[in-house]
Amino acid sequence: FIRLGTFIERADNTLRLLDARYEMLGEEAEEVSDTSARGFYQWSALLRALSSFEAYTEVYRGSPGTRQVSELLLLRADVPRSLRACMEELDHILASLPGDNGRPAQRLAAELDARLRYTAIDEILAEGLHTWLTDFILMVRQLARAIHSSYLEAV
Repeated sequence: FIRLGTFIERADNTLRLLDARYEMLGEEAEEVSDTSARGFYQWSALLRALSSFEAYTEVYRGSPGTRQVSELLLLRADVPRSLRACMEELDHILASLPGDNGRPAQRLAAELDARLRYTAIDEILAEGLHTWLTDFILMVRQLARAIHSSYLEAV
């Protein structure tokens, strides 16, 4: 169960740190160019905070920007700190647990994993990155509650 907590926390932290850029800049977030020095250092700092800078340089060429960083941190299953990697692991762990008690948590984990597996970065950006992140933070919180009530509360 410690591993479940680790992946829930990692997913939540990735979402919140990615969203922190928007929160820090507010309405200016859309105006700060990814090609500016300020944009470069913000994205680089975020990638380093999530231990993903090296992964970024292996996957992408050029300076980090909204599209590439978001895709890397949200949708790349081969990046251990990505949301998708965390959700895949949570889905796998929960599916391997015996009994029917955890069905709600298992179902939600599978739904979130499928949602990430079949979502493209263009869809996320079209919805609005901040809006999408806010919604997914709430879903991760809902999954954490489902795990807690299914496996950690005394019956």
